[in-house]
Amino acid sequence: MPGSSQRRTFPNPKHWYVIRSDEAIALRELYEELPYAAMRAAEALRTDGTTLRGDDLLPFVRAENAVTDIIQRIDEILENRSLLAQGP
Repeated sequence: MPGSSQRRTFPNPKHWYVIRSDEAIALRELYEELPYAAMRAAEALRTDGTTLRGDDLLPFVRAENAVTDIIQRIDEILENRSLLAQGP
């Protein structure tokens, strides 16, 4: 609301993270690589109207696996940090 004196409040995050600098670097690299891996998967699905079968799908499967690996590595880093931040 323009001119409103009310302050907007944001909910507290469900997880607090503690991220070391080496992990921040790794996360940044993973997040930078993710869109390129996704684009390679999308590109592998381009077709001239023919049905993709067998070996035709190998480039897509490889690219999809790369996307999955990146996401899993991101999740592992964040999950480990979240558990450490929560403490015993």
